[in-house]
Amino acid sequence: MKNTIAIVVPGNWTAENELVAQFASRNSGFMLAGDLLRSQTSGTIFELNFLKSDPNMTRAFEIGGYGRIEKSILKSIERHRSIALVTSENAGNDFAQQILEIGTSLIRFGGIGIKVDSSGLAFAPVDWEYYCKMRFEAAALLYSFVNMINQAGRIQTCGFHCFGLPELRVDSISDETKAGLLIESCGIAMIQRSKDFSMQASTILDIHGQEHRIKERIPSNYEQTSLFYNPLGILAI
Repeated sequence: MKNTIAIVVPGNWTAENELVAQFASRNSGFMLAGDLLRSQTSGTIFELNFLKSDPNMTRAFEIGGYGRIEKSILKSIERHRSIALVTSENAGNDFAQQILEIGTSLIRFGGIGIKVDSSGLAFAPVDWEYYCKMRFEAAALLYSFVNMINQAGRIQTCGFHCFGLPELRVDSISDETKAGLLIESCGIAMIQRSKDFSMQASTILDIHGQEHRIKERIPSNYEQTSLFYNPLGILAI
């Protein structure tokens, strides 16, 4: 399976032609024709599918937002009437940056929030728009697309496949905060150096240039049909 970036935007659009008209008239930098969304700058093609409302959407935002999304926004999501699903099978910083732009356009067209289906994270409009403004910073890309999950005494990421990079994992953690900061630092450095990243390396750098030994390479623990699946697997550091 290819790398897939996917975002879901709940809204109250009644038909797909509303979005076609918005993209055509609002100077977003993208044009929508059928289910194909084309960047007028790069020529990159994304898919945009118009879907019916999802009764599980509010719960997904509660979980993926980690308590950061206001109740008023969750109430609005509960009443959504339709969904815009945007996907790309291309991986890399530039594609993620364009997804941030597309999500921001959809918010301006009436989207109520953003859920990153390829990692499980969810955002209020104001937070997504902030990360879009900062999209050329590796830290903003990390916080937008990469989820850090604490499971069974380890912290593991989900979402680095959006950049064509492996997931990171720290096992047997004694200090959760320290382990999270290590993954964050190494993750930002990976995104910064994504074009030069080598799967053959025995160490990984953090943002301070310090090397950390790669202890193990592990296959992805998600099925290939899952949007969480990372074909490059996991690096235990």
